[in-house]
Amino acid sequence: MLTPVLLPADHLVRFGLTFDRGGAHLARSMMLEELTLLLQAVTSPNAKMDNYHHAVIHENCLAKRSSKTRQLTFRHLKSLYSLDPDAAIFRAMRFFWQRDTESRGLLAFLVAYSRDNILRSSAPFVMQLSLGETVKC
Repeated sequence: MLTPVLLPADHLVRFGLTFDRGGAHLARSMMLEELTLLLQAVTSPNAKMDNYHHAVIHENCLAKRSSKTRQLTFRHLKSLYSLDPDAAIFRAMRFFWQRDTESRGLLAFLVAYSRDNILRSSAPFVMQLSLGETVKC
């Protein structure tokens, strides 16, 4: 039986995971539609973060109404998915994104889960719910 190896947080951060107290989920969802549009606009797997920034801010590839909304959207996408080709987790997502289009939602979830503390903290509760079940406080 394999024993899981727990890596120190600084090692995980080098792969692209984050451990910030907040996260994009305080203000947004996984932004799957925006991520899809962005990765359609920036097709090179070798693109740098500046290319993603330019596509969102200057080309308005996400069709946002104002520059403020474009900036906020880019910030949330960067927080959730890194958008940095130097981060292994983003490179892996880009690699599989083109190869398994049916699994893009799950792939985005896995990356967002690894980068968003709020999503990680709430996932166990949400995962126990049935599809369509309403949560009452």
